[in-house]
Amino acid sequence: MAKSRKTEKDLPIAIIGGGPAGLSAAIAAVGKYKNVVLYDKNPEPAKKIGAISGDSLIVAEKLDSDRFVDVYGDKYSFIAPALKSYGWKEITEQLEGMGIKVSSNGKDKFSIEPQDLGRLGELFKKTAESEGIIYKKSSRVTDLVISRGKVKGVIVNGITHPVSAVVVACGSYSSPKSGSTKDGYAFAEKAGHEIVPIKPAFVGLETKEKYGKFLDGVEVRDCLIRVSLNEELQFVDRGKLKFTSYGLSGDIILNNSAKIIELLERGQVKIHMDQVPDLSKFEITRFLNQEFPVTDRTTLFQHLNAYLPDGLLGVMDKIVRVHASRPVAFLSSLEKKHIMLWLKDFPFSIKAARPFNETRGVMGGVALDDIDPETMRSKKIKNLYFAGDVLDLLGPWGGYNFEMAFSTGRLAGLSAANDNGAGKKK
Repeated sequence: MAKSRKTEKDLPIAIIGGGPAGLSAAIAAVGKYKNVVLYDKNPEPAKKIGAISGDSLIVAEKLDSDRFVDVYGDKYSFIAPALKSYGWKEITEQLEGMGIKVSSNGKDKFSIEPQDLGRLGELFKKTAESEGIIYKKSSRVTDLVISRGKVKGVIVNGITHPVSAVVVACGSYSSPKSGSTKDGYAFAEKAGHEIVPIKPAFVGLETKEKYGKFLDGVEVRDCLIRVSLNEELQFVDRGKLKFTSYGLSGDIILNNSAKIIELLERGQVKIHMDQVPDLSKFEITRFLNQEFPVTDRTTLFQHLNAYLPDGLLGVMDKIVRVHASRPVAFLSSLEKKHIMLWLKDFPFSIKAARPFNETRGVMGGVALDDIDPETMRSKKIKNLYFAGDVLDLLGPWGGYNFEMAFSTGRLAGLSAANDNGAGKKK
């Protein structure tokens, strides 16, 4: 009997998933356990992250753990142990140690620049192999072998591989075009876990108005939006908005897209954008009514340039019917009123969300009630662990979810190693 237990302890810890959560789990586990195998269904790790284009990838938020967990609302008590043990400092240090350059915005965000995203797969793989992790590429785990309350093995290409423990870190179903599947949810359901229904999040919104043809790429760095359903105000938020060929995107849209999609099922949704939230209507009116002699050639563009991006000023004639090149001295009272109203209330009618393939996250996933937040271990199967986006955890757009994936992955990997014979390192 003793020999059987020893043999079981020598079996590998299997990590399913080659993204941030899976890699973090594998590195943490192999630091304490001699035999760790990482199964990645893709030919290279970090495929979904590498597919992000055009924007830098925010990987961490410089907030103390108490403020950080607040963004997860009623789920803060679940995520707190992982984030408190492995926060932004540790994550940025680990990434730098992997050869991944992390830049700071000087305030509260750490990013990987677009030109470096394509190297992530190569660096993830190199790190895994240098740490002694057995990395299995193009190896999709299709099923778990569960018996008597334990995972006994994983099935890959029709072959069963015995295991001592399994960490499910294969991500959410967001952006399936980049290789996402529902495998993690299927594994959890087989183990008796509930799956909170999957809904799209972090996705752009199509508008009925066709402003995209002349505003595509214009970014408003600080605006306030009021979102209404059937003309009744639902919520207000403030942040960065970006115009696209189809409508709207940017942090403030991505963060609120899930709520807006739900509202769309109930009626007509409008977004009213306040382009100068720090100024009242009275202050703008007074600003526009400044006295200019008729000989003064200060244009509306020059007058408003401190408040609005050039791209918006350049299309005023199409939206407000007042050209930005008009001298302020020649504006009529009615034109000034139209400009003021446009600055404080630029309306958009939301038609639909962009296709599911463009989502960068989902709401829903493996329910948290049956997972121990101190270890990420299943309460139903004693050697099964979960980490990352496969869980029903979604923070705001930015570094929150990357940080969540790294921290829960590390906790799951450490727990799997400790529970399955830590100290048996090569």
